Amino acid sequence: MKILVGYHGKGNFGDDIILKEYMSKHGNEKYTLFSYSKIPSYGSIIKVIVWKRKRLMNFFQFIKALWNVDEVIWVGGTCFSEQDGIGGFNYMIVALLSRRKISYDYIGINPINTLKSRIKSKILLRNAHRIIVRDVDSLKNFCSIVKDDKFFKKCTVASDLGKSYLAKSKRLSDNKTDNLVISWRDLSNYPIFTSMDYNCLIDLVVGISKKFDKIVVIDADDSVDSEISSRICNDIANFVDNVVYCKNISLNKKIEILRDSKAIITCRLHIAIAGSIFSVPTFAYRYSPKIDYQKHDNNYRIFDFSEGYERIFRELK
Repeated sequence: MKILVGYHGKGNFGDDIILKEYMSKHGNEKYTLFSYSKIPSYGSIIKVIVWKRKRLMNFFQFIKALWNVDEVIWVGGTCFSEQDGIGGFNYMIVALLSRRKISYDYIGINPINTLKSRIKSKILLRNAHRIIVRDVDSLKNFCSIVKDDKFFKKCTVASDLGKSYLAKSKRLSDNKTDNLVISWRDLSNYPIFTSMDYNCLIDLVVGISKKFDKIVVIDADDSVDSEISSRICNDIANFVDNVVYCKNISLNKKIEILRDSKAIITCRLHIAIAGSIFSVPTFAYRYSPKIDYQKHDNNYRIFDFSEGYERIFRELK
């Protein structure tokens, strides 16, 4: 028995498709999944434990679950980054102290610069049983953190699981639309994105809106994107009347909307990957190094608001 952890159960597009593909590739084990919401057991996941609001209760249920397992595996996502956390540090340390193996499968690793974060990352990565990263740049960041080459053999590179899952959904669409899809995230924690950039985003979409039947706004993450999605939809609606916000839709519906669209503007990595796989012109905003890391294997265009904004306007207008 093994425990799976990660950013699961929040309706996150990337993490949902990665977990599904992970189950299809690693179905010979039995798993307990720690999730942020109650989701049905499927595949080899025989038990789902929901994280509580109180941290102490979470530690108790995690320690209890450790008694029956030999390994804790973090699956998917950029789990080593300054903004989004350091590999589930507290829980992975508990697992190590309980003499359980810890692993990181199909993850991304961003540059880690602060001393505290580098120390925590080094402890986890040096003591991990296995690390599988989704791109060469994550491997380089891993090597930069652990320093000692005797640990390098622990880390291997494999194709992003989300890409494998989406490839199975690729088909010629019978319902191709002339819609532009917008999928954004709250970038308030990223100094690179300013209020002026947000205004440029709205200006861009309004400027090209007449080329599309609809502007369709969707959440890549149901738990955190709704506020920014609503704001974008409302701000665009001040200028045009062909904008809609598709909220609380299923994973399959999101895939269908992306696959059938005419163009996509996003800052969400796996939305950009989906557009690339579905051969939809896709423009991904460079807010994080991971957007650049995955560009090598995907055909989306990278842009920011200091350069490239006019290029997008020309290509889509």
